[in-house]
Amino acid sequence: MEHERDGLLTAIDDVEAIAASLTRIRNDSTLAENLVAGGRATLENTFSRRAITQEYIKLFSSHPTL
Repeated sequence: MEHERDGLLTAIDDVEAIAASLTRIRNDSTLAENLVAGGRATLENTFSRRAITQEYIKLFSSHPTL
């Protein structure tokens, strides 16, 4: 994940930062739309059948005994 591309990253225990990030998303429709688009791109590039297949090919190519 990349901050402000496919999410708003905060420290997991920083409640104020999490609340501020949620408020930003609620109040900024352009930011929200960009995060949705970025998240979708990350999902497709990382977890699509094609991406996962390529990762398996790399794994098995680098470990011929598997």
